[in-house]
Amino acid sequence: MELVFNELSLRNPFNSTAIAQSKMEQLVLLIQELFSHHGVKNDLRVADDFLHLELSNDYKILKWLNDESVDRELKRFFKAKISRKPYIDMHTESHLYNSFISSEFIHNGVYCRGLGVAHLLDGIAISISSHLDWNTPY
Repeated sequence: MELVFNELSLRNPFNSTAIAQSKMEQLVLLIQELFSHHGVKNDLRVADDFLHLELSNDYKILKWLNDESVDRELKRFFKAKISRKPYIDMHTESHLYNSFISSEFIHNGVYCRGLGVAHLLDGIAISISSHLDWNTPY
């Protein structure tokens, strides 16, 4: 089963770096659980711009990954699980890619790539707990 990041969960950055760090820790711990005990495949599929998503004001995921105050093992695990390929590879997954580019995936009126990819893969969309919409098991 594939795991796909839901970029909509970072549509509105957190109010502080401390909250952003706490939410990222929760996300990484959840991912560890999914990989260890629930048959999830080896990578977290992310969009090309994933590392540049804002967690809080001027604190992007890339900055979190380089933050000395964040647990080194959490960052190491997360870096290892971030996919090094596109959401959907147009060469090796052409049937999925064609479905993706010919479809519109919308949640509450907002275009959503991650939820669309998770749907096409019959995978799991994973979100940072930033809103009640994303604090749900389904």
